[in-house]
Amino acid sequence: GLCALLLTAARDQALVAAVRGTDPASAQVIAAVTLADDATAVDTSARVVGDVSTAARGAFAAFPTTEQVWTTSTTWYLDPLPDGDLRQTYLLDGDDVTRHATLTAGRWPASEPSVTEVALPGSTAGLLGVGPGSTLALTGAPQHSGEAPVDPLTVLVVGTFTPRGGDRAWTRDPLGGAGYAPAGADFPTYGPLVVAPGTLLGHRPVAHAVVALRPDLHGATTATIATATDALGALRAAL
Repeated sequence: GLCALLLTAARDQALVAAVRGTDPASAQVIAAVTLADDATAVDTSARVVGDVSTAARGAFAAFPTTEQVWTTSTTWYLDPLPDGDLRQTYLLDGDDVTRHATLTAGRWPASEPSVTEVALPGSTAGLLGVGPGSTLALTGAPQHSGEAPVDPLTVLVVGTFTPRGGDRAWTRDPLGGAGYAPAGADFPTYGPLVVAPGTLLGHRPVAHAVVALRPDLHGATTATIATATDALGALRAAL
């Protein structure tokens, strides 16, 4: 009995030491959600993402945590190519995007009531032939060449950037920071069009969300580790 108790205590101490010594940069939990078509509406998507955020933070309630949320809009369509081929894009709202990219021209978007400002990868801007000061007319449904867009969203390009190479934060972006996919989900896809934080959630339909939590594990104990482990299992089941 005493031997088993000593072994258990030693094992627990080793676990606590290992957790407390975890590199803060590697201690991260990602909760990614792709919403069904009937759940992308403004109110529904805001509620779903809020629930995921609450559940993720609850799993680490015993630890100080920082949270980043990246949301991606439903598909927007660009003007068709001269041959009539369709092409699409998307808006990306991330509260810490600027930490993971280098601005190459202009500035980062700001919240403006009269216009939606965007920044996009420099490579994407080159493909689209735009730069700071340009506008893009987006539509929620495909249009054929020569057709007037229905309920267009005009966005103002205010900056271009380069995603930081090797930065895993760009796995939160549907294109992984590549800026272009010749055969996206349906059509050639350009993006992201990064908007000011707070532009999407609760204001526009959202198709995908990533909640990234970074807990501070320096004060971990056997009890808090066990609680977080159980809570993570419940979070996986819920997602």
